[in-house]
Amino acid sequence: SYSYLVNDYWALELKPKYAFVNYADPALGIEWENLAEAEVSEADKHHPLLRDVKPLTKDEL
Repeated sequence: SYSYLVNDYWALELKPKYAFVNYADPALGIEWENLAEAEVSEADKHHPLLRDVKPLTKDEL
């Protein structure tokens, strides 16, 4: 089980404005249990690494 930290309701039309990071990026230092067995969406598999993420500005939050 997991949760997302969000600042508003999910809205598909705003998805292009959202910031994402790859859940399996070693730079995050997260030791996921049973990651090989997890059900992960194609979208989540292809999110960028932390070093490639463009931070949101205050106006985008």
